[in-house]
Amino acid sequence: MLTAIINARCTSSRLPFKHFKKIENRTVIEIILDELLKNKLIKEIYIATGPYKKNKRFKHELEKKYVNLKFFFYNNEDNVTERIFFLSKKIKTDYSLLISGDCIMIDNFYIKRLYQSLMKAKNFEFIKSTKKLQHEGIKLFKTKAWKKV
Repeated sequence: MLTAIINARCTSSRLPFKHFKKIENRTVIEIILDELLKNKLIKEIYIATGPYKKNKRFKHELEKKYVNLKFFFYNNEDNVTERIFFLSKKIKTDYSLLISGDCIMIDNFYIKRLYQSLMKAKNFEFIKSTKKLQHEGIKLFKTKAWKKV
């Protein structure tokens, strides 16, 4: 089973609150969540973000619609590696899926292939495509690997 981590924050310098911009009738973050919820491999989903004060909009706008969604607020907004490391300590699944919060091209078949490949590759702890794909913001890793990072 997998834990999905959506890495997002409200304070983007180029396009603040980009996760709440609408495409048709859904926001970017809703498109990502709706696709991930279709994936039977995913046990839980976290929004990993910066400080609560700057990013509370995620919780306020999403917790009613997505009842099992979890939130991880981390004070150091700019250190993504550290944020994911501390979140990984809370995760109980062996594998975690890291998704960029502005990557709306979620392909559950691609996620399944990554998962199957990493399960077979006993000596690897991290997997992503080496080719440029529409899935640029998706990486799969063994949750314990963050201790080494």
